[in-house]
Amino acid sequence: MFEDLFDRLDKFFFDERFDIRTPRSTINKTTDNYEIRMEVPGYEKGDIDLYVQDGTLTMIAHHEEKKEEKKKEDKKKEDEKTEPKPTSSSVIEKKEGSKEMAEFKGTYSRSEMRHQIALPMDADVNNVSVDLENGILIIKIPIMEKYKPRRITIK
Repeated sequence: MFEDLFDRLDKFFFDERFDIRTPRSTINKTTDNYEIRMEVPGYEKGDIDLYVQDGTLTMIAHHEEKKEEKKKEDKKKEDEKTEPKPTSSSVIEKKEGSKEMAEFKGTYSRSEMRHQIALPMDADVNNVSVDLENGILIIKIPIMEKYKPRRITIK
C-alpha cells in the first residue's frame, strides 16, 4: 500500500528535465584528517560548488545541457552549402510587432546533485583541500591539533 503511494508520488514529482540527486559518498577518519569521497560522474570542476557554513559542508553540482533539433530542410541546406555558416546559438529569434521573442527548438535537461554533511567540531574548516579525479570528488579536512590524540607520559 505505502510502496504504491510512494511510487505514485515519485512519478508525480519526478521530471526528467530537472533531476536532483544525492551522490554516493563515504567518510573516513584518520588521526590527521577526515576524507570525504563523493561520486559525481559527468560533472567537471566548474560544475561543482562547495561551501562550509555553521559546521556544515554543502556540495552542489549542476549541469545543463541543450540539444538543438534540426529540421530535415535545415540539414539539407547545410549539406548543400560549401561555406560554413556561423551559428553560435540554438535560439531562434522572431520579431512579432514591436516585441522580440526567442524560441528554443530542441531538448533541455538539467541535473543537480546536492549533499550536506554535518562536520564534527574538531574539523579544521579553514584548511580544506579538494580534488576531482575520474568522477570522484575527494575532500580532505584536517583535524585541529588541539583535538588530535597525544601521548601522556607517566612519571
